[in-house]
Amino acid sequence: MKNIYFIFGLWFAVLLTACSPTEEITKDIKVTSLQISDIGPDDDILLIKGSEKQLSVIVSPEDATNKTLSYASTDEAVFTADDNGKLIAIQKGTASLIIKAKDESQIRIIHKVIVENLIPVTSLTIDNAREGKIVLSKSETFQLQASVLPNNASIKTVVYKSENENIFTVTPSGAITGINIGEAQLTVTAGGISGMKASYTVVVMTEESRFIQSISIENIGNGIRTLQTNGSLSLQIKILPEYAKQNVSYTSSNEKIFTVSSSGVISALATGNANVTVTALDPPYVSTTANIVVTTKAPDLTGPDGPYVLYQTNGSAKVVYADEGGYIIEKVLPGLPSDFTLNVVSHDKKSRFDVKLQPTLQRSPSKRSSPDKLLVMSDPHANFNAFINVLKAKNVIDSQLRWSFGTNEFF
Repeated sequence: MKNIYFIFGLWFAVLLTACSPTEEITKDIKVTSLQISDIGPDDDILLIKGSEKQLSVIVSPEDATNKTLSYASTDEAVFTADDNGKLIAIQKGTASLIIKAKDESQIRIIHKVIVENLIPVTSLTIDNAREGKIVLSKSETFQLQASVLPNNASIKTVVYKSENENIFTVTPSGAITGINIGEAQLTVTAGGISGMKASYTVVVMTEESRFIQSISIENIGNGIRTLQTNGSLSLQIKILPEYAKQNVSYTSSNEKIFTVSSSGVISALATGNANVTVTALDPPYVSTTANIVVTTKAPDLTGPDGPYVLYQTNGSAKVVYADEGGYIIEKVLPGLPSDFTLNVVSHDKKSRFDVKLQPTLQRSPSKRSSPDKLLVMSDPHANFNAFINVLKAKNVIDSQLRWSFGTNEFF
């Protein structure tokens, strides 16, 4: 009887275990989606011939039972794909990459792969370097600005390296920081196989040694400049010492007459005169001032070269000349009135004359009768006195600079 009870109890225990409500039945969790981590779902994959790319694929859900994948190229003459998702570009062309989940879901994604020939880097420069040097203060940090050419170079990444990190450090993104006073070399290398390199001297100075000691405005001669209403002028300033910080402010003494932007561009608003002042923002706070005269008439176009008047197709006229500092000045006049006169002054300011311009350009006839006399002269290259002497000697003008050549012609 005891044996019967024992067998019955064992059978009942097995029955309870088999029917336990806490039992978990294991099921396969299928893949629902795939995505390459650094590429959008509709993006193409661009490779350079001879390069490799290791893919990282996000499999969803994270707890999918079987997350193994297969990779296939539709044209292995263009690129190949191994079982681990590494692509190798073989030759220029286009093919498709098929990535497929190996579980029962058979989920797949397809991307176009474009293989291009390498376009090497031919030029590598740091735009905010000056004459091969980068100057900063101790503890100062600023961002280097690298330019890589051509614009369609296959690989435009840049690698920065400090040859002495006791003097300065530089981050992979090009942020440079002065550590100690001194000089060291910065090497900049273009990515890829071009091997293009550039080297710059980094000079770390004390903060005080980079304070501005003097300022001058290079494109305002004799401290005064005339502008026409609605005209503008971009101030060209010279700062000493050479590697001083470019920390300056610009102010107008009367903003009803003209305004000046934070970058030094003057905009003439109304007739009158006022001063523009450029001030250093660091000790000893040096400054310089120039007078701006705004007039409704066209200003004197003085300088050793010019003026050149270019009639535009929209009816305006562009006047171009070089000032005493050698800067090219351009002024666009919206339209020429019938009595418009161009005031011309020799570069030594000893000779002045006016030229009345035609409101519109009248083309000379392509055929014309020959004059009795024809004088042809080459460019006098701003030698005004020699030019006048030649015209007087040939009786083209008189002593008062008036035309005396009759119906003859002068070129």
